[in-house]
Amino acid sequence: MHKHNVLPTSDHITAPDSAISIQNVIFTYPGSEEPVLNGASLELQRGSFTAIIGGNGCGKSTLCKLFNGLIPQFYTGDFSGEVHVLGVPAEGRSVADLSRKIGYVYQDFDNQLVRPTVLDEACFAPLNYG
Repeated sequence: MHKHNVLPTSDHITAPDSAISIQNVIFTYPGSEEPVLNGASLELQRGSFTAIIGGNGCGKSTLCKLFNGLIPQFYTGDFSGEVHVLGVPAEGRSVADLSRKIGYVYQDFDNQLVRPTVLDEACFAPLNYG
């Protein structure tokens, strides 16, 4: 297992073995005066196991929604910074495209199940991709 590294916010080049890299991300939800992420930077290596932990409202879910493009594509607000997935900028890539590489399970996973059996659930995404 690898530990993730918190990165400096300037002059960073994404490492070739990075699964996810974010640099200097600032995100503020509409109606909020304070950003939930303020200069966030990190790099997750391929094959690593990382836990994102913290108290309620500290930005864990917001951070994870960057990885698959839900922010800024579906959750709007003031966004700046860079997000790379497998060395490629996430900007301009659809959530559908990113979902082929990045999975996201919400805290209440029961609300995300759409099929009646484990086999049907496991087959659901590949069937949608054709």
